[in-house]
Amino acid sequence: MVKHTGKKINRFLAMVTLTLLLSGMLAQTAAAATVLFQDDTFQDVMSDSLRIGSNDAGAVNTGVQFGNDVTASENGVITWNISTNRFSFDHAVDITGGLTSTGVVDLSGASENMLRKSATPNASATCTALGEVIINTTTNRLEVCTVIGSPGTWSAPAVTIPNGINNPATCTVADLFYNTTLGSLQVCTATNVWSVAGPQDFESVYGKDADKTLTTSGGNFTVAAGAGTVNLNEATLNTTSTAGTAIGAGASSSFSTSAGNLGLSATTGNVNVTGGAAANNAINLNASNAAGGITGTWGTGGLNFTSATGAFNVSGTGNSTVNATSGNLNLQTTTSGNVALTATGAGKSITFADANVVTPIKFSNTATALNATFPAGAGILDALNSLTSTTVGDGASNVGTSGTFTNFTPATNDVQAALAAIDSKIGAGAANVEDLTFHPEYPDTVFWRSGANNNGTLSSDYDSTNNVLQQFYDWTSLKPTLQNMDIKFRFVLPPDFATVGNFILNFRTGLAAALNNKVDLTVSNATNLTANQPTVCGTSAANFSAVANTFQLATITAATLNTGCTGATALAAGKLIEVDLKLYANNTANAKADVSYVNLAYNN
Repeated sequence: MVKHTGKKINRFLAMVTLTLLLSGMLAQTAAAATVLFQDDTFQDVMSDSLRIGSNDAGAVNTGVQFGNDVTASENGVITWNISTNRFSFDHAVDITGGLTSTGVVDLSGASENMLRKSATPNASATCTALGEVIINTTTNRLEVCTVIGSPGTWSAPAVTIPNGINNPATCTVADLFYNTTLGSLQVCTATNVWSVAGPQDFESVYGKDADKTLTTSGGNFTVAAGAGTVNLNEATLNTTSTAGTAIGAGASSSFSTSAGNLGLSATTGNVNVTGGAAANNAINLNASNAAGGITGTWGTGGLNFTSATGAFNVSGTGNSTVNATSGNLNLQTTTSGNVALTATGAGKSITFADANVVTPIKFSNTATALNATFPAGAGILDALNSLTSTTVGDGASNVGTSGTFTNFTPATNDVQAALAAIDSKIGAGAANVEDLTFHPEYPDTVFWRSGANNNGTLSSDYDSTNNVLQQFYDWTSLKPTLQNMDIKFRFVLPPDFATVGNFILNFRTGLAAALNNKVDLTVSNATNLTANQPTVCGTSAANFSAVANTFQLATITAATLNTGCTGATALAAGKLIEVDLKLYANNTANAKADVSYVNLAYNN
């Protein structure tokens, strides 16, 4: 018989009881395979292993419950989930002693607890070990404990981006790499595809810029187009700088505006325009519009043009004025050369208008006075305001003479006294201006219906209220289209004829419109007919009154007559002149064409 001690019997009974309890529970159902440790009746249970649900073949989850109190929250359950292959705890778990380096803790699920967090780690979070990690909920970033304490010192870990001279051969979307060769941050935009990080075109950069201001931190900013073009296209372009602004170019350049003004101004300094070309048009000011002009406005500093060697030229095709509203207007040369007043072209002259010359024209050097040479037929304006001419010779002493005359020096330097003293000589051999005037009815007049449309009434009339224009021809018509009538007459140039002057016709129309009434004037040399036709010397066509029903002049200049009648039929004494007056009118109310006297000036 075997003898048992009390301890051995107690151990044996505990093992039998545990075996029976487990067997009974497992026999009831496999789905509730749970071992309940409720009290400590047996002190020691020895087993190399304890298997729960060993015959379930993976059909159901198994677990161990700790406690069986009436209050369910006082009991704890550890469950093995066969689907996720994970243990789960229905209460919070405290881990003492740490985790092994090879263990894995997965906190990625949406319902798992986060790492420790704090809104103010440096003010309220204790650090017990260097390298602890906490989430700063204010900045939404991970921070690492760098100084142990309560609270500890927490800071965001330094992040270093991989870098090198070449981009890695492989990458995953969102990887970053700094390329030291290109000096740019690269981002992986697709598998194994690197691109420069961030927006690159100016529009995208501008869209990302908060203050929409391009700054260079005090350094230079360069826009380099290479061989291309930099275009700035916008409704308004403003460039503002408290320092100087310089724009340089290496080729032809232009600043233009298609609408509005283009202004260059300096509030306190100068505006300098410099042309470096070795040409007389190094600087061009061009108002290209046909009605455009160039206006200069200046203060007390005046308008100054200075050149060490070059000439100064101002020219215009129309009437021009140089005017000083106050003070003197000086034309002078300071070192060498003459001040010349020159009028070029046939029939041109230099005129001192009485209305503008309110004080006498003075020659300050009484020793030289007016010293000039005049070619044959030229003239000067003398003190009597009459135009005389001279053939050859020098000086004022030859005024009105055809040859030479001994210079006359009166007791006083008075030109009027000199002219009075030589009064008997004035006009002795000089050319005189004469004229031929013909009033209606003109000598040897004929009326000619030239071409078609000649229906109308031609009459000679008399105006008792006008002493100069008392006699005239009048042409009217009742037809809606223009009707015309020619008045022709001839006269012979007188024996004393030397050179021709201007030919003038006095005329008027009832309306100030050529489509209703007008007058054409033609002067011809009929001395030697060519193919039975006179040689046309000059015309003045389509004349009409600028002010309706007002007489005015139509003129053919002496230069035109001389040009038209040169050659074999040059004008001279005894030549036969033909005048053709063509009158037009229609039935518009008040339309008419009137011609009065004609006048030919000539020199003898």
